[in-house]
Amino acid sequence: MNYDERNDENRENVTIIWFNSTNENLQVKLKQLREINDYVLYFNQFDQCFSRIQSIENETMILILTENDFAKFSSLIDKSSQIDSIFLFDENSKSSNDCPKVIGVYDNFQLLCHAIEQQINSIEKQFQTLTIWNQKNEILKDFSRQSAEFLWFLLLKNVLYQFPSNQFGKRQFIEKCQMYYQGNSKKLAEINDFEENYRSDLALEWFLKKSFVSKLLNKALRRKDMIELLNLRFFILDLSNNLRKQHEKLRESNEKVVHAYKEMKMSIEELNQLKEKHEKFISFNGYLVASKSRNKTLASISKSVKTSKKISVLLEIQCSIEDINEKTLFAESSSNEKEILFDLGNVFQIENIHEENQITMIKLNSSNQQDEIVQDFLRINPKETNFLILLGKLTFIMGCYQKTMKYFEQLLIYQKDLETIRLIQFYLARSSHLQGDLKRAKDLYDQIYDGLMHSNPINRKDTGEILNQIGHVFELQSNYDEALRFYEKSLETREKTCSSDDPDIAISLISIANLYFKRQKYNEALEHFQRAVIIQEKLFPNYFNDLVKTLNLMGKVLLKQGKSSDALKTFQKALKIQEDFHSNDYPDKIDTFENISLAYEKLKIPRMALVHYKKILAIEQKYLSTEHPQRIQTEKNIQRLSSLK
Repeated sequence: MNYDERNDENRENVTIIWFNSTNENLQVKLKQLREINDYVLYFNQFDQCFSRIQSIENETMILILTENDFAKFSSLIDKSSQIDSIFLFDENSKSSNDCPKVIGVYDNFQLLCHAIEQQINSIEKQFQTLTIWNQKNEILKDFSRQSAEFLWFLLLKNVLYQFPSNQFGKRQFIEKCQMYYQGNSKKLAEINDFEENYRSDLALEWFLKKSFVSKLLNKALRRKDMIELLNLRFFILDLSNNLRKQHEKLRESNEKVVHAYKEMKMSIEELNQLKEKHEKFISFNGYLVASKSRNKTLASISKSVKTSKKISVLLEIQCSIEDINEKTLFAESSSNEKEILFDLGNVFQIENIHEENQITMIKLNSSNQQDEIVQDFLRINPKETNFLILLGKLTFIMGCYQKTMKYFEQLLIYQKDLETIRLIQFYLARSSHLQGDLKRAKDLYDQIYDGLMHSNPINRKDTGEILNQIGHVFELQSNYDEALRFYEKSLETREKTCSSDDPDIAISLISIANLYFKRQKYNEALEHFQRAVIIQEKLFPNYFNDLVKTLNLMGKVLLKQGKSSDALKTFQKALKIQEDFHSNDYPDKIDTFENISLAYEKLKIPRMALVHYKKILAIEQKYLSTEHPQRIQTEKNIQRLSSLK
């Protein structure tokens, strides 16, 4: 294999990149590295290596360099957050390096391999993340990406049970793995063992021994890769059944309460967000494996190498066996490790967060609220009863448009119901639309529109939505006359079929207003924004974030008209709503603060503009690096206004 030309999909958690400018034959060493982590890229040409590192997105990298080559990569090492750690390997040197990302300098390849394996284990702890369910905002129909992710994991298992069974899933999965790991004798032996000896009742054992299948499953869950998860459907359902049986044994035992402990890596920002969400529900982005030993977990935290901006925290999980129901599945492993495995979609409630011996402790209680959370969501979204469609919609809300398309294309194969087919086509169109494939989007919208117009009776409400989307496609193509025609047609359709305070009417009005704003027709833009605000205020507090966005847009129109005082009042109205529902450092406040600053500058009150730019900077300091262009611009604005005092 040409290691410098490997372009297949990385199914490992980490990419190892080895650069060595000598022409030394390293094939034996590379083979050994692959047994630790299959995805290894080797380069001896600097430009090729540098370009490949820059091209890698959403993957964690480990670099192996010689001391002489280290300086060549220094600029990239400083800038790239994806480079987690660096190992210097030089058989003729034992010097040190003070770069924070350098784990060590090695002159023995076996010691290097051992250190890399330990670091990969440490990195994998960072991949476990949690999501928060903000009950207040969901009830008010302000549905965030984080809330979508929370629900996604709650519904996943249900969807896998509902999804049409693929009898070739296991066979296809094994063949795919054999192809991917070709040349890796250690992995192929493990895959052959799985093929010959795997049984449904052994799923828990295969998962806990950190086999190739558990690694692939965990990565598919983190990436929300539904196609891979459908291939692994047989294993996920077997694992849940194993957990259910083990869980019943636990319920029949004399134990009343189970305590489990888990080390997690979190950023300061993530930790601060959790501290604001006391008594809120959280879930994890996959299976949670925790230890029954507090001391062992604390010892692991004390030994962990800090190479990233994340800190180690200790999760202390308490599970009352008597109080939990069949939805809260967890089981003990039978090995000497004494681990607890929590099933997908388990929900926990934060009891408290405190410091102990300079370690952050997060105390969690297991919860039975899964069904209640889903039912609460369905009560305010009564049409979302098809979980197969809802899972794809949640993927779309999270901004994973390519994954949305792949999932719905797979789901479409099994559908016969026309209404379901149209829904799938709609999300395929929207995903194409937002990825910039306007031709495919327009073709799909036209197909849906034609179907709606030939239905009996004609579905006017959905027709209004499709007309609005077609208008947006024309707007993106700079065909503004056609865009306006479709927007107005959408508005007319919605006004005939919806109640006067329907949020869909506001959407059409905003589309028209934005187009007028773009064409510098500010009077017309203002009129349509004002009409939209009237509707959104009637719906308040539902959709409050939409109202904030509309007020900010309307304020910008007023600024363009020279009505700075009116603009300021409009922006301040938007800010008041945000302050009622969000924390002081909520990132979306930046746009409102910036608009208020601009209004104060137009009114020649630089002192107040400065006050609000400082508020922007206070938020950006929590979420943006010092090199981020947005933060740099804010600092320039503060400097400029400070000089005017």
